[in-house]
Parts: sequence; structure tokens; C-alpha cells
Amino acid sequence: MPTMSVPKTQSIAFSIGLRRLLRHFPYTEMLALFLPIYAYLYVQGRIKSPFTLLLMLPFIFADAAGFVYNNISDIKDDPYMKANPLVRGEISLARARIVLGISLALSIISFLLLYKTSVARLVYFAYLFLCLAYSGLGVRFKETLAGPLVAAFIIWVGGPFILLTEFNNFDPVTIGLVLGSWLVFIGREILHTISDYESDMHSGYRTFAVRVGLRISGWLQNIAFIAGAMFLTGSLYAYFGGWSINTINVLLSTMVVLSVAAQLVASLSNHLLDPRAAYFLIRVFYIAYAGVILQFPPLVVLMFVWAFCTTKRS
Repeated sequence: MPTMSVPKTQSIAFSIGLRRLLRHFPYTEMLALFLPIYAYLYVQGRIKSPFTLLLMLPFIFADAAGFVYNNISDIKDDPYMKANPLVRGEISLARARIVLGISLALSIISFLLLYKTSVARLVYFAYLFLCLAYSGLGVRFKETLAGPLVAAFIIWVGGPFILLTEFNNFDPVTIGLVLGSWLVFIGREILHTISDYESDMHSGYRTFAVRVGLRISGWLQNIAFIAGAMFLTGSLYAYFGGWSINTINVLLSTMVVLSVAAQLVASLSNHLLDPRAAYFLIRVFYIAYAGVILQFPPLVVLMFVWAFCTTKRS
């Protein structure tokens, strides 16, 4: 039986290394906040064509560049504790740099083609700087107390914020969504440093949890999440024009309350609940909120939520 050729073996190894280098590409769970933002802009008549979904494209490649550069910068990773493909030898540094250059070029070119306002462009290049400065550029926010704040912005809310800047559409509904999401995912990024505490200590990284300790990190994660949930609830209040008692309002509010409960149970109990469950519920909330804004029938909304909940990545 013929053996597999060396070039084919190398091609397979490169594909695996590239997939791990880019992590969750195309980052659908990280771009979930776009859903209610898009829906809100659509019902206000600011977005009229489905092709405006391409406005999300620059941030897919910006995230790709950020993750690749993070792997390049984290050369002290322990190969047995972290899945850095460069440290594990799954992809070469030279190829990683090529992927980084391509990702940056695609992000910048697509952004300049799709976004026209000078304010949005200014914020975008500041955002792109943060994507790289988080891991390096002589700044390395990753090893500062501001690390979770920067990570939550560039990974979770930066793209939707710049989209709103392009359309100059800031009001209580969108401010509540963006600010609430930023606070919630600050908690998510604090959780990330808690989860990586031992490997970061081993590698000598001075990340947030290493700097302040596990106990304080846990409490700050809860505080950020609860504060964010309050702003998300405020967005609902603004959208519905008050605390109207109706099935949809109660359902959405209940999702936020359940996410807070899941966060507290996961942080205060010992492995009773997956600590990522609360953030998953928030992303389900985004889908349901978008469906309500677009006035989809409840069955359609439930079908979208079901499809999201049953994907392998979710």
C-alpha cells in the first residue's frame, strides 16, 4: 500500500497548526453582540441591505491578527499546559508571521472599503493598536491590571462599538448593550486569567489573576458581571419604554437574571456548574433580543436559539 507523501503530510500538519493558531476563526461566538446591534439599526432604517453584514468582516480578521500575534508573543508558554502551536512546533514562526501580515492587511483593506466616517476610522486604528498592544508592541496589556478591560473590548465589544460609531447611533438602548456587554466580558476575561493561573505562574506571566490573587479575582469577576447585567437590563427598559409587564420583556429579563445566578453558582461552588455557562446565556440573550427587535415569531426565535445551543462550538 503506498505511503502518504511527505508534502501531503506537511500540508496536513500546517492545516492543523493554522487552525490552532487562529483558534475559534471566524469567531462567531465572539461577534454575537453584533446581532442585537444590527437588528436595532435595521428597525431604525439605518441598515437596509443584508450586504451590510460585511461590516463585520474587518473584525474577523482583526481578531485573527490578535490571536496570531498573541501566540507569537507568548514564546514562554509551556507546551504541556497551553496549546500554543508555535511552542508545540505545529507551525513555524515564519509562517505565523505571514498569516499575521495577511490578517492585518485583510482587516485594514476591508475596513477602509466598508467604513466611511473619519471618527469610525480613527477609533478602528486605536482598536487595532489595542489588538496588538494587548500581547506586545512593548506595551503588553496582557500582563497589566488593565488586561481584562482591554481584552473584553477588543474581543467582544470593539466591533459593535465601531459599527455604532459609523452610524452615530448611540442612545440608551445601544449604550446599555455595549457598556453592559463590556462589563460582563471583563468578567469573562478575568475568568480566563483565573483558569490560566497555574500555567501563567509556571511561565512567569504577570496576568491579572497572578497580580491580584485568585480570591480577589473571583470577586471582581462577579462584580463586573452583575454590573454588566444591570446595564443590559437597562437596555431592555429603554427599548420597551419602561417596565412593561409582557411575556417577551419578562422572558428577556429572566435570561439576564439566570445568567447572574449561573455566574454566582459557578464562582461560589466547587465545579457545580461550568464557569462559562453564564457567558453562554448572555450570548443566547443576544439572539433572543435581536429576534424581539426584528419582531420574529417566538417559534423562529426559539429555532435560532436551539441551533446556537446545539452547535459544537457553543
